[in-house]
Amino acid sequence: VSLNTGSPSGGKYNYKGGFVFGSITPTTFGAGLDSIKYIYSDQNGCTDSSYNTVLIDTLPIVILGALADLCINGNPDTLTEGIPFGGVYTSSQGMLNDSVFDPNLILPNIFQVVYTFTDGNGCNGADTANLVVNSIPVVQFGTTIPNTCINGASINLLSTIGVAFQATYPKGIFSGVGIDSAGNFLPINAGVGGHNINYQYTDGNGCVGNITDNIIVYNLPKISFVSPLSDLCLGEDTLISASASFSTDFIWSTGETSSVIRVGPSINTVYTVTITDQFTCSSADSVELTVKNSFDIV
Repeated sequence: VSLNTGSPSGGKYNYKGGFVFGSITPTTFGAGLDSIKYIYSDQNGCTDSSYNTVLIDTLPIVILGALADLCINGNPDTLTEGIPFGGVYTSSQGMLNDSVFDPNLILPNIFQVVYTFTDGNGCNGADTANLVVNSIPVVQFGTTIPNTCINGASINLLSTIGVAFQATYPKGIFSGVGIDSAGNFLPINAGVGGHNINYQYTDGNGCVGNITDNIIVYNLPKISFVSPLSDLCLGEDTLISASASFSTDFIWSTGETSSVIRVGPSINTVYTVTITDQFTCSSADSVELTVKNSFDIV
């Protein structure tokens, strides 16, 4: 506080029993209401004095409580931990305004946040606290999720997951059509077509990593038969032809492996074929040939 209001100028200021020159420092003399004496002596040696008061206000007591850790992909956080309320938050990085910290603006690190409060007398107080911004877990599929057939076995999705830099085997949450609570994909429940497999893992800091893959469920081959004759006379033979879309392999109940077989049964016979398509999906179907005895009387 500058001391320059005494008149006539050129006198001396006395504060708390000692002469002071030019100014007083509030932190040196402490808070409170006190008087300052101004003493002036003229050239004739005559002296007079006057008093005035000075009030040094106390600083506001400011407390910044512990700040919650954030994740690098988390939502902007409105800081409310400073007391008294109504102050301003500042940091070297991450502040959207005087109270909102956005972790998406920065890299994972520890940041010092300063909370400053100004009271009605214009006196400032401040406190600091650290704010930790954590990285998110790096989640990845360790192996490719295999495409499957509609009648295929369930797939244990946990066996496909890997999480980098994690000491323990992750137990996250899978979601998507056809996935049960144990992390198994059931093709029959999902149905034919492409399906998204979503995996979400939360680490010890509460930070979440996500990854998505796709699996295709193929329908079974639909078998069609062509046979010139459905009824045979004893001693006759005929061709049976089987087909299906994208078919690659055939196996008949006779042991033959072509799409067309020649048969000449002596009794009524059922012929079954199993067809496997290019997606390794298989299905089976049957056709029956009836044999008539030539001595049958109609």
